Amino acid sequence: MRENIIENKIFGQRGEFAARRYLEKNGYKILKTNYRINHQEVDIIAGRNQKIIFVEVKTRRAINYIYRDNQISPSQLRSLRRATLRYASKNRLSLENISLDLINILPDPKGRGAVLKHYKNIG
Repeated sequence: MRENIIENKIFGQRGEFAARRYLEKNGYKILKTNYRINHQEVDIIAGRNQKIIFVEVKTRRAINYIYRDNQISPSQLRSLRRATLRYASKNRLSLENISLDLINILPDPKGRGAVLKHYKNIG
């Protein structure tokens, strides 16, 4: 059981690393990673073009019919929103300059590694 937890954590960290590389390559500046505020965590906080982007990273081992494309659970979205609001309040940021994004990392259907999909302004 403990080995599965560790394996899943490492798998998720690899996905977050790939997401950070993608963002940096596309002109984003990584401000914080695995930012915890109260009981919420934001995988990546980045900046680009005067905006602060809060990124949830989902790394999947298989394409699951439940989680197609840009879906995250309603509770995960609420948690991300709460963390965003707390971060904005703490840092005196305007909500107009904030975006909630999702990066999905899915297995390539053709078996060639993984496919990264970036969804902007998810909520």
